[in-house]
Amino acid sequence: MTDVSRLPGTAHHHWQWQLRAACRNLGPGRFYHPAGERGEEREDRDEAAKRVCAVCPVRSACLEH
Repeated sequence: MTDVSRLPGTAHHHWQWQLRAACRNLGPGRFYHPAGERGEEREDRDEAAKRVCAVCPVRSACLEH
């Protein structure tokens, strides 16, 4: 068995900001287009994603990540 006693503790401060993200429960479909998506459908999805990001309380941390 692997000895984990010398590993550092959890690093909550590196990812805890994600718990407050506006997109937390939206799923990836809002931000990543399906294969073949073009034109107005893609533009609408992109705009919807940008609206979520615009009001997100952890946008800076997300962009840095």
